[in-house]
Amino acid sequence: MNNMNVFSYGYRKGYYLKHPIKFVRETIDNFRAAHQRAVNGFAFRDCWELGPQLLQILPQMLRHLEKYHCGTPMDMTDEEWTQWLHKMADDIELLQEENWEKQNEYSDEFYRVSEETRRTERDENGSLRITWSDEPDYRELKEKYFARSKELNEQWYVKAEEVFCRLSKMIPSLWD
Repeated sequence: MNNMNVFSYGYRKGYYLKHPIKFVRETIDNFRAAHQRAVNGFAFRDCWELGPQLLQILPQMLRHLEKYHCGTPMDMTDEEWTQWLHKMADDIELLQEENWEKQNEYSDEFYRVSEETRRTERDENGSLRITWSDEPDYRELKEKYFARSKELNEQWYVKAEEVFCRLSKMIPSLWD
């Protein structure tokens, strides 16, 4: 769900037909967030997941600046500045979580098998307990998936540091 859009909702339309109060509450919350953005420059709920919010909005802002900028840094030509903005927007988009999850070749199979082998039961206290298969095939897949995820996380941090280091050097030049 895009939290920046006043008219985006978390459920399908059919759900709201069955639960109209939920629709009204969500609509009020969405307009409250829009008001907070107009007054404060951000909505309080934007801070719930600040990292993903920034990774979502920065490329959009850089693409806008790429298209409508009226000046360039002193050491760049107009074409170089446009290329820099474009590349920076692309690089920040690559940092978004879904782009890294796609790189894990074990992801689809891991989630499919996890869903198929998941067992839900209640313990003696009534607490919900979720367990997954302990079969050797699943265990091996799980180990491969998490090893690859760890490797991708390390690559993500290296890439993020490089991208934001480049961005930080140009912050004074990011104006329209």
